[in-house]
Amino acid sequence: MNELGFIGPLKKEMSTFILLKRSIGNKYQSEVGVLKRFDRYLTENYPVITGLPKASATGWCTKQPHEKQANLCSRASVIRQFAKYIAGTGHAAYILPNNYYSPGPQYVPHIYTQNELMCFFAETDKCHF
Repeated sequence: MNELGFIGPLKKEMSTFILLKRSIGNKYQSEVGVLKRFDRYLTENYPVITGLPKASATGWCTKQPHEKQANLCSRASVIRQFAKYIAGTGHAAYILPNNYYSPGPQYVPHIYTQNELMCFFAETDKCHF
């Protein structure tokens, strides 16, 4: 059952969660890496839990200094889905609320007007090498 190499207190649940996701058509490749890192975290910090306490979920979803906000949101999303699965199997699990972590500022592209484009190309036509 644990061919994915999980070693922590929720190894069985993680394996069956991934099998469920794949059985309904999700590739679930990069998420396995997130769950493996979460598994190591649980093994080191919560070796005897049976559910998913709030402290374990929020502790692991703390933003790291090298990490972008979007990556944190991605990790939190995987943990949220896993917590929903745990809760659905009858175990106590803290489910991170949607948008618990703000995705951060979004890039807003500038759409050039026709006049701006004409001015831009007029100036580039004046350039000589």
